Amino acid sequence: MSNTRHAPPGTPLRQNKFASSPDIERGLLGNLVARRCASVEAREDRELLFWIQSRPPVQLANEVLQRVDAPKFAKAEYLPDDPQLAEIYMEQHAQVANHAEIARRLRAQRRRFAWELVLNGLPEMLGQFCLDPAIPVADGWPVGLPRLCSILRELKAEHQQRAESTFVHTALSRMVWAELQDAYEMGGTVLLHNSAGNGKSFAAKAFCDACPGRARYALLPATNDDVGFFRVIAGALKTGANLSLKAVYMRERILPMLRTRDLVLVLDAAQYLFPVSDYRYALPNRLNWVLTALSEQGVPVVLIGNTKLFDTLGFVEARTGWNRNQFVNQIRIAELPSSLEVRDVQNVAAALLPDGDRPAQWKLADYMITAPAYLHSGQPAAQRARRIAATQNRARVTLRDMETALDTSMRPALKSQAAALKRADESAAKCKSKVRNWRPDTEAQTAAKGRRARNPIATSSDFQRVRPEQSAGLEQPGCGALAAPLQNASEGDAGIEFLRPHNSRLVGVGTNRTAKSADLLTV
Repeated sequence: MSNTRHAPPGTPLRQNKFASSPDIERGLLGNLVARRCASVEAREDRELLFWIQSRPPVQLANEVLQRVDAPKFAKAEYLPDDPQLAEIYMEQHAQVANHAEIARRLRAQRRRFAWELVLNGLPEMLGQFCLDPAIPVADGWPVGLPRLCSILRELKAEHQQRAESTFVHTALSRMVWAELQDAYEMGGTVLLHNSAGNGKSFAAKAFCDACPGRARYALLPATNDDVGFFRVIAGALKTGANLSLKAVYMRERILPMLRTRDLVLVLDAAQYLFPVSDYRYALPNRLNWVLTALSEQGVPVVLIGNTKLFDTLGFVEARTGWNRNQFVNQIRIAELPSSLEVRDVQNVAAALLPDGDRPAQWKLADYMITAPAYLHSGQPAAQRARRIAATQNRARVTLRDMETALDTSMRPALKSQAAALKRADESAAKCKSKVRNWRPDTEAQTAAKGRRARNPIATSSDFQRVRPEQSAGLEQPGCGALAAPLQNASEGDAGIEFLRPHNSRLVGVGTNRTAKSADLLTV
């Protein structure tokens, strides 16, 4: 074992020594569960296995035990016999003459023993259920808990119903959920886009939280490295995202799980599929990987981004020569509504402020409609109003609390923000460079650069080698010797000196021009 995973008594504390503790829930690796799902025919059974894989094992085991009727379990007749336990129990109770009483006590002891096995070994049983292809996805296993599969299906249905009931739908969120469900059932790759602040990312994440056996959510990082890109996806799929893993290892674990085509990969902030830094000729490698490794293989993928993504697409294509045909042929583009109905905004405000009265919720909705951040401005305003009510020892937020929060904190902050952005706009107007120079040079610019005079450059290969006796009288007035003798030369070349370069090798020097001392570079 690594010396960072344990520490002998009396030694200084090592922070990593608890990293292998069984109390840290790691869950099951998705790529191994995907192999198990390859042997399962029914899609609802594969969805159940992926749902179990997404849940923390100890927490799921506790939820299963709450569904087990302990008194009924103690009276069950399907508990396995343990001959060794029976012999030990008979030896301990040999003084009891009534054999019927001994048998009754033995059954009770055996039931308690089996119950302890279930209590202590249920997380391992759940792992074996998701990994062992010999175990059927149906009731009957294990012997001590034959209704395990039915209990898991009930928990999965209740988890989805609870998540859907707590989520407030709008017209936009219904479109996002419908697109995700269509991708799960029919496959394909779709790009959902609109302006920022309308709740499309929140709706997609809520769907993935409600149905982890159907879709997984990953927020792409604003970086250019492959390690960060694949680590985010591996973390969403739970295929292993340790800091010691290289990008190629995480990628090879991701592909087998996604190519089962049983999970929809939701990639939010899809604009970061293009190069983030202004690399002059950088191709969109992330997008190319999504198109070739996922979309062409039939993996359902949903991309979520803003409308500025298409500006970046045009810049990259013009600058690098990247071909957009594969992007157009494989991705279906759907534009989401840019604004919501007033009723939908009021429903969102009611969900953000459930402890407020109706006038306070409507006031919050009016503020979100007029605020530049739109729906994103609702949560800070609700928290500020809730804090004001708490300072007055009130659990319910009133209209006065909301008005106080907006007038004293939120609206002054918006004025300060508008003034700061105005100064930024003035600085941008004074800047000579209006946009990023991502477009290629025109023919006129290329011709102008060709006519531009350049400084002459000479290298050691531009010099001739001559004998010292041949170099007599070659010095020019004011220049001295043209070059020092060649260092580290072979014996046959000893004493050879460099002459001036040929005129034809000098950059920018024509046939009618004589080379001067300024045209020479010594080595």
